Amino acid sequence: MPSLVYYGLDSVDNLPSTIPLTDREFSITKAWTFFKIIVDNIEINENMSIKGDASITGSLTVNDLVTTNNDLWVKGDLYVNSTSMNQSTVNENGQIINNGGNIYAGEIMGLSFAARYRDLAERFEADKPIPKGSLVAFGGEKEITLATKETGVNAIVAMQPALKMNEESGTDETHPFITWCGRVPCRVIGKIKKFDKLTLSSIPGVATASHSNSNLNNIAIALEDYYSDKEGLIEVITQAKLF
Repeated sequence: MPSLVYYGLDSVDNLPSTIPLTDREFSITKAWTFFKIIVDNIEINENMSIKGDASITGSLTVNDLVTTNNDLWVKGDLYVNSTSMNQSTVNENGQIINNGGNIYAGEIMGLSFAARYRDLAERFEADKPIPKGSLVAFGGEKEITLATKETGVNAIVAMQPALKMNEESGTDETHPFITWCGRVPCRVIGKIKKFDKLTLSSIPGVATASHSNSNLNNIAIALEDYYSDKEGLIEVITQAKLF
């Protein structure tokens, strides 16, 4: 298959604005500025900056950084083989292990999704700031309030949710995430053994081991031991209760 290799200038003025290369490979080793490329395969060894639209019907393999001020449409596969910007680790399969950046999209469809964190959570409006890991109840002046013996307990405030629902309704101060289900750090006190059922202690928002045969007031199961008369955090498995 013929290929067109460019080694030279930063811009090209003596070529047409549209370069049809549909049946050819196209390799760029330095920056090349022009209006539009129509091509099946592109290999990029340095940076590519796109100010308009890029429509790719084949595969795009990027070994460095791609930036765009407009839309990037990929009809084939997009493989990221290098770290860039906020990405810190890419494994041998091209998967981003630790990505500090964000991806914004409309509807995302797929067969499976992987997350480092461990719970499904949703923002609810609180009547005052509530520490993460606290036990909360539905009610109060807003939607949730710190759990007490009078309010009962419905959920735990999430710390680092894996899946975040109602994300744009507010901040962690005004609308903390509460965990619907999953693993989450929880404020605890007292003598707790791994796999103990947890319930609300005498301290608002803080859990302790349950000594009741009824599950009515239980909110979580401890996943580690804890022995202290001072408050701390342990990991638990929880499921929010509606009633």
